[in-house]
Amino acid sequence: MFPFLISIGFVTSSGVYLITSVKDRQDKLRYLLNFGGMRSTSYYIGLVLADFTLYMVPTIAFVLVVIIL
Repeated sequence: MFPFLISIGFVTSSGVYLITSVKDRQDKLRYLLNFGGMRSTSYYIGLVLADFTLYMVPTIAFVLVVIIL
């Protein structure tokens, strides 16, 4: 049951991770960062790490609650 709940949580929240990169592209922020010297690999690695951290914090909290109960 636990893997099913984790899968449901990931499927329902996966669209949130795309909002930042799409909004940056619409606002031309990525162009400005590139013009300022930031490489695209650094940009995407930063996005992945931030999204992974934002996903793992509630997941770990949920796992701890399940283990405790």
